[in-house]
Amino acid sequence: LAAPQITSFKHNITSSQAARQIVSDMQLARSRAIFENMDFMLSFHDPSTNKYKIMNSPAGAASWTEVMVQSLPDGMEFGAAGLSEGPGGVGDTVVSDGVTFAGIAGNNKLFFRNTGTASDTGTVYLIPTRDKGNRTDRIKAVTLQYKQTAKIKAYRYDGDAWVNF
Repeated sequence: LAAPQITSFKHNITSSQAARQIVSDMQLARSRAIFENMDFMLSFHDPSTNKYKIMNSPAGAASWTEVMVQSLPDGMEFGAAGLSEGPGGVGDTVVSDGVTFAGIAGNNKLFFRNTGTASDTGTVYLIPTRDKGNRTDRIKAVTLQYKQTAKIKAYRYDGDAWVNF
């Protein structure tokens, strides 16, 4: 009787950890962009791999150097199956690959300039793999809401609405 509740709790904790990891990496990339006077990029180029890259480049240069590759925790993937609307403040709709950074940067890439500003607003959605198609209450979202201040927020979907966490 307790095993299903423990498993459910574990998946909720794992999805929260994945969201916090992305928040932390976005904050790190922005801070390093300012401190190192370089541009930094988070590339969610192929979300189906459940990995993303952090890269840097001298400000204004065309070449990028890979700084690190991050993997989502086991059992997590990009996406928000079953939802059509994201958290407020960004105004985006959920897309099939779970990443909505597509404006100036395109191709699911988010740039932080050496001034600390961001290239785009958007959202990264995370869902436990086993929840796809059957439940939405453990979906998490990480948003970048304002390009000039690069405000990063994390949300959880509680089954009815998006709530800060």
